[in-house]
This record gives sequence, C-alpha cells and structure tokens, in this order.
Amino acid sequence: AVVVPRFPMEADALNLFSAELYLAMADGYAVDHAVVEARRALIREAGEQSAGWASPVLFLREPAAQAQGAEVAGAAAAALSPARTPAGIVAQPGGTSAPAETQEHWWSAIPIELWIALLGAATTILVALIPILADVAKRDAPESRAAAVVTETTTAPPTPTALPSLAAYDVGAIVAGFQLPEGGAVDPADADLQIERFYLQFQSELEESMRPLRFRAGLLGPAEVGRIEGKTPDEREQQAARLARDYAADLVVYGVMTYDDLTNQLRIQPEYYVVPESFGDALEMTGAFRFGSPIGVSMPINRGLGVERELSARAASLAQVMVGLSLFLLEHDYQGALTAFEAAAALPGWEKMEGREVVDLLIGNTQLALAVEAAAACDREGVLARLDEALLHFDSAGQQAPSYARAYAGKASAHYLASVWAPEDSANCQFESVDLASLQLAKEDIAAAQQASEQPKEIGVRSRMLLTEAQIGFMDWWSTTADQTLELLKQQPFWATTEKIIANYENGDNVSVGQVASDARLLRGQGLFAVGDCWSAQDEFDAALAIAETAPERRMEVWSLKGDCFVELQQTSAASDAYNQALQIARQLGSADDIAYFEAARRQLSAPAAP
Repeated sequence: AVVVPRFPMEADALNLFSAELYLAMADGYAVDHAVVEARRALIREAGEQSAGWASPVLFLREPAAQAQGAEVAGAAAAALSPARTPAGIVAQPGGTSAPAETQEHWWSAIPIELWIALLGAATTILVALIPILADVAKRDAPESRAAAVVTETTTAPPTPTALPSLAAYDVGAIVAGFQLPEGGAVDPADADLQIERFYLQFQSELEESMRPLRFRAGLLGPAEVGRIEGKTPDEREQQAARLARDYAADLVVYGVMTYDDLTNQLRIQPEYYVVPESFGDALEMTGAFRFGSPIGVSMPINRGLGVERELSARAASLAQVMVGLSLFLLEHDYQGALTAFEAAAALPGWEKMEGREVVDLLIGNTQLALAVEAAAACDREGVLARLDEALLHFDSAGQQAPSYARAYAGKASAHYLASVWAPEDSANCQFESVDLASLQLAKEDIAAAQQASEQPKEIGVRSRMLLTEAQIGFMDWWSTTADQTLELLKQQPFWATTEKIIANYENGDNVSVGQVASDARLLRGQGLFAVGDCWSAQDEFDAALAIAETAPERRMEVWSLKGDCFVELQQTSAASDAYNQALQIARQLGSADDIAYFEAARRQLSAPAAP
C-alpha cells in the first residue's frame, strides 16, 4: 500500500495517519474503516478546520488471484498486478491505470520530504507491529503452514447490509417479534403466526387511518427487525429504544407471550415504546407502556372469530393511538388527537380492562394540552372544564395502575393549573391570587409521583416530572412568602430542582430534555424578575433562547418577558426590539391576539411622554 497526500501535509501529520491506519488494520479493521480511524486521529490532533484530515489517499494493488495448494508463497508474488486502485471511501486524484513504459514512474514525483515522512512512519509502524510479526513468524513454521494456507484462502466476510430507515416518513413504526413462551410449550411458528396476523392487521388499520390526514407513515415488521426479548420490562424497553434508533422509528410495538397450563391458552401481552426525541412536546406520552391486558388464544391455534376480533380490535386501537400522537406532534391538533384517543378507547375490549391506563393517560394529557390552549385564549371556563376531564382520566389511570408515577404526575400538573385559574380574577387574565387548596393537592400529587414504585426510565420524562415539581414549588413560594428577596429565592427547593433539569440537558446531548430545560430557565427568569433582579433574569431568558429545542410559542413568551424586563430597566429601545422579536414569531404562528398585543406594546413605547 502507498499513502500519498492530495494537499501539502506536515510530516508529523502523515506519520500519525500512517501509524493509525496500519494499527487499525492490525486490529482487524477493514481497509475503509481503517482509513476512517486514521482520519479521526488527524481530526483529534488538528481539528476539522484543518484540511489535512481529508488529504491522505490510500492506493492498493488489485487483489491477487487466489493461490492454490502449497505453492501459494511462490505463485502469489508473480501474479500481482501492477495496477493501483483507490480504497472505496477515499477520493482518487486522476487516473489509476498502470503508467506506460515511456512515462516516469509514479514515485519519482513524490518529494524527498514525503519519502522521509513515509520512512518515519514505517519505523513507527514496525515498532508497533513487532508482536504481530512475531505471531506471523510462528504461524509460518513448517508444522503450521498447511493451516496457514487454509486461513489465507478464506474469503473476507461480506459487508453488512444497510438497515432500512423510516427517517423519510412523517411517522415511522416498527412491529417486532414478541418474546416466546418459556419451556417450549408452544411451537414458535404457531406463536409467531399470531404476531404476524397482528402486524398485518395493524398495517391495514394504519394505512386506512392515515390516508385522510395525508401523513406518510412507514411500517416495518418482524421479518425486517427481528425479535425483542427480555425478562423484565426495562430490558425490553432498552431493546425497543435501540431498534428505534437503528431504524429511525417513532414507535416500536413488541410484547411478551406466555402459556397458561390451566386454561391451555397462549397469552399475548402487547407493549409499545414511544421515542421521547420524536415527541418533545408530549413527553408524558413517551417511553414504554403495556397496551391493554393479555389477549388469550386457545390452543391448539385456531382461526376462531373471537381471536380474530380481539386481535383486530387491539390493532385498530393501536393505529388510532399512532394517529393521535401524529396529530399531537405534527399538527398540534389537540382536538383531533383527543378524537383519535377516544376512538381507541371506544373499541371493543377497553371498557373494563386491566391495562386501560394507557388510553386514560393519553386522553388526560391531551385534555391538559387543550386546557393550556384555552388559557392562551384567556378562556377560564374552558380551562377549568378541560382540567376536570383530565383529572377524571388521571384518577382512572391511577386506579388501574396505582404504582404508576405518570398518573400522579398528570394530576399534579392539572391541580397546578387549577391553582392559577380557579380564582375568579383569572377571568380577565389578571392573576392576583392563587387557589391554595388546588396548590396543596398539586403538592400531594407530585409527592405521590415521586414515591411511586414504577418510575419512567427516560431522562426526558423524568425531567418533565421535575419541572412540574419546580413549578409547584415556585407557585408555593410566590403565593405564600412575604419577604421575596434574591437570597431567599435561591434557597428555595425549586431552584435546586431547576438546576437538576438543566444538568440533565447536558448542553444539548439529551435533546429530549431541551424544551424542559428551556422552561426551567424561563421559570428561573420569572423568579428573578419577581424579586427585581432584571439583569440576571435577562441572562436566564437568553439561556432559554439559546436552547435549540425551544418551541416557537415559548420563544415568543421569552421575548415578551425580555421586553417587560427592559421596560422595568427603562431600556426603551431594547424593549421595543424584544417586543418586535415576539411580534415576528406571532406573525409566523398566525396568532391574531398576540400580533395585536405586541403591536400595541411597541406603539405605547414609541408614544411621546405625557407633559
């Protein structure tokens, strides 16, 4: 092999590239992957801003014909072709055919400095490869030559086939194979047949449900993605998360099959996993869930109408859940999402079923989103009506799964909003009091959520629960503390809770925490604003805006608060600029009320002062 640079390179850089290349090959990397490793070493050394990392080109001889029998040592050298071809992932500078006899040899054009660099690299490589060469020498002993010939003539393993991706679709789902019953009580082919029937029914229902919405939904089945196995829900959730990453899916359906010796039934327990990164605006709906109670299938397997009907109903219900999640995320159509979730709950088999908590949680969280939407329109009656509906479903979920933290966290959010909107003065959006009874219920709910035995595993969902805790703590401090000072503010428990949320974001590494971290920054800014430290509040607001996952609606709110803060600081020009930023976002969102508000705020700032 010959390594040449396409652009001028320092000898040290070329030494590093050559050494890393051959060490990677010695470790068993294929040539293309070894080149990648060597380039990474250059990036670590000089950074991507240096063109040097893209300079080296690796030329290799054409593969020699396969040697036969014991004459491999003598025949291989004579059979080598002089032609050079570049390695697959590296660019080729010009033609690669063998030079004509009248042309100069290719090596005559290489400057003496490059030869020095290559010789230096060779020395480095030789030292590194001494153990490997010694091992090769041992293998070349007479007693092992026959085995060596066999080894040398074996073909390289095929290049792994690229996995199919769902990234091009609006929403993507996977139905993986379910875990088989233990002990071999059921023929795996018979068990897998039921999952295949479930998958085909889900595919049909999903296509029919998505067609009116014009969403492009992608779906992969067990044949493409394989089986998810694990003795515990946590193990299966981890595998589901990995599959979601590998195939760029938003939802993964999987589950467990068991066999009941007493009833001679195969029991199928569906589960599903929603990717938090895909549903950052609805973290409460993400993570792993069981989807209803087990479906009983009598053995031996038959195609009875009862089994078909229950499988069909569960598949149709799951399709409606995916429609609702899509409307919630892609369109922010919360009413449409609610209709889909209620349609899922209305299908046969969900009326009085263990495992119904999943649809109650979906409906409850969608009612919360509709309550927030009503709050933005200053519709107090609408807010309270939605909160009542949400609490009914969260209570139902808590009764079905009393050890489940999500139900209590949902109740805490609903009672927190009720503490703001229950007082009559909230009707005109002038919040001067807090309903302490609702706030106390919120505190009890979040404490119950923290003590529940079944906690969500996803860091985004856990961070969302922490934000609810911080919001309740902030409201408790704001409504009950007479001496609101900066020193006391930073001693409040909710302040430390916001720091946990910000730490969970890890400067952008955990994107599912992005919106929650932005809300935590906003909450801190509001606290600083309340105690009169507007400059520190501006720092928190700027930090919220710097988070890439901050939603446009939240950015508008932050710019509005920045404008209010600048007004307090008598920074008229800066306040006008902040309101203008909020106005531009309001126009993009098409929010007529917000447009009118920010236009009026800017006019008021530009009006001449009264004499």
